[in-house]
Parts: sequence; C-alpha cells; structure tokens
Amino acid sequence: MPSTSRARWILADIAALRALLLLFRGAVADWDYGSLRQLLASPFFRAGIDLRPIDFIAGERRIRGLESWSEALRSLAEAAADPRRSGRLERKGMQARLLTEDLAAFDSLVDQIAPVSATRTESEWVDLTLDILEGRRFELRSRLLDVPVGRYDLVRADQRGVESLVDLLREWREIGKVEEELEPTEWFDRLRRLLESNEIALTTPESRGVQVLEAHEAALGAYRHAFVVHANDGVFPQPWTNRTVFSEPEIQHLKDLGLPLSSRDDALRRERALWAAVTSLDSVTFSCRAMSPDGQLLTPCLLIPADTIPRPDTPKESGAVGTDADRDNKARFRGPTRRRSTARSAPTPIGSTRRGSWRRKRNGWSVPFDPGVRGRSDPWTRTRCARRYSRPGARS
Repeated sequence: MPSTSRARWILADIAALRALLLLFRGAVADWDYGSLRQLLASPFFRAGIDLRPIDFIAGERRIRGLESWSEALRSLAEAAADPRRSGRLERKGMQARLLTEDLAAFDSLVDQIAPVSATRTESEWVDLTLDILEGRRFELRSRLLDVPVGRYDLVRADQRGVESLVDLLREWREIGKVEEELEPTEWFDRLRRLLESNEIALTTPESRGVQVLEAHEAALGAYRHAFVVHANDGVFPQPWTNRTVFSEPEIQHLKDLGLPLSSRDDALRRERALWAAVTSLDSVTFSCRAMSPDGQLLTPCLLIPADTIPRPDTPKESGAVGTDADRDNKARFRGPTRRRSTARSAPTPIGSTRRGSWRRKRNGWSVPFDPGVRGRSDPWTRTRCARRYSRPGARS
C-alpha cells in the first residue's frame, strides 16, 4: 500500500551537521584522542589516515594538540624505519612506508584545521563556517552525494540540513557585523544552540496513498478515517516535563509577571486539545502496544473510551493479566523456573567406570556425563555420539 509521511529533523541530529560540530568540538577539547579519532573516522572528512597508528600512540601516552600528534606520528615513522624497532610495529600492521604516507596526509589536514583553533570575531566565525559548508574548505560538500547503503533518506536530510544552515548563517551575517572576539568554545556553544533550536521537515518522494502524519498536522486536516498508532499511556498525550531550573510555583509566578513560560496546566490543556482534535472524526481506530521490549506490560491511554478497549480472553479465576501471547512473552523474559534438588549424586571412582560411557573429570573423580543434557540438538554432538557409541545420546 503506498504511503507518504512527513518527518521532522532537528538540525543537531543530522549526520553532516554533527560532523561539522566534531570539527569545532575538537578545537574546544584541544584535539585529545577522542575528538581527533572521531574526526578522522568521519566519512564527511575522510582524511585517508589509518587509525591504527593513532590508537597505538594513544595507548602509549596521553597527547593533546595537533603539533604533538604530528611529532608522535613522525617518531613512530622513524621507529618503523629502524630495523631494530620495526618488528613490534609490523606485527600490528604498521609499516614505514604507510606511516610516511599517513604523516603527509596528517600534516595536510593540520593546515586545514589550524584556523578553527584561533580566536576570531563573530563575523569571521560565520564566514569560516560558510566556507566549510559551501566546499571552499575540506570536502564536506562533495561528501553529501555519497549514499550509505541505499539510505537515500539520509542523503536528503544531509543536503536539506546543510542548505538550511547556510541560509541561517547568511541571514545571521546580514543582520550586522559584530566585532566581538570569540574563543572557539564560545562559537561552538552558539553554533550548537542554533542547530538544536531549528528543524526541517522532509516529505517522502511519492506524496500519495496513506498519509502518516504527526498529531499536530493531523489535527489541521479533515480525513474520513484516522488511525492513532501507539496510543499508550505516557506516549500520547505526552506528559509534561519541566525542562527549566524553576519549580512549578516559580514558573506560575513568572508567568503571572508576563513572561512567556508554559506551566504544567498549559501543557496538559494543550495535549488534551490536540487529542480531541485528532480523535473527533466519526471513524477512529486506536492501536496500542501490549508490552515493552523489556517485557513490561503497557496500558492504553486513559482518554480512550472504555468500550473500545479489547478485553483479554482469560478466565477471571485464573488471575492472569493480558492475552495468552502477553503471558508467553512475559514468561520468556522472566526465564525458566529452576528447582533446587537436595539430593546429591555420589561420585563414581575412576577404577569402577563402565567402558563406553562418556565421562568428565571433576576434583579427581569421573562423573557420568549425559549428552542429552547438553546440546542434544547440536549436530556435532549427535555425530560424535553416533560415531563413538552404538546409539546417539546413550546414558551411562
């Protein structure tokens, strides 16, 4: 059945823009091992440097700064060229020729990264970020055309996200030049907040068939039938969460003073109005999950009419909750019930063991071993038993 959907993406969740943040985060962290390795492993920068020398150097000592990394790689290349010290490195897959190539590629990358670590004005930071996004620095722009394992939706998100950020930065630059000096840490914080506060919307290429919408968009349209998917308690309507440093009385007091803050009552009223707008059609079907992935039973939304919730086909006297499938799933997550036995089998001396029985030694004694207990369905065990004994799974 053809379908169309409209998904929202926060700019901070788009892979290409996360790679951009890696570049500035590395300058903030003074290029420690974690930040440098993430940048070198990113497919959007693709420096062509083997990560094994970086891992080896980080295992030997702690390094910060691009110059220190360059010196460490140079020392490693010299050690690989020395026949007396090259054996250990060759066993780890690091040869002198490859290390020399990695050192040249790393020095070229350092020349491009160095401007990111300097102090600039806000306008200069905007221009530098635009140069990276528009392909004048690095090759991030050309990497947007690479399709990861047929995921064309990710390519669309990367391209739309980069274009959206370019438009935001150009608008930022046109507002006015600010000559305030900013450290890399300050620019990283401002860019990160900009990405977290903006989002884009992507629609599937074929805009026909069943429309999969969010509740905010479904409430604005008129449809003949609606399916509310995952209408569980705590999912939709969404519960209120205080994401501020103020308590509820403080938020209400600030709201009374005229500040545009949302209190708990406002959020709950907005969610109830959204639920009423989505479910006001004549034909509405609710879909609820019966169990979470970790085996916990889930309850439907409390706003669903009681006469529309299916009742389980279970006798009341059994005291069971949920359907047969729910009980089976819960039993699977709970695991099998083990019974402890008080009787202990007496060990058989080695000299009195029967010939032809499969036994194992434990604390100087030979205890009978039943192949049917361990892996009777294992083909290797069945073949081994059939070859050694008259019949597979024979007991001692």
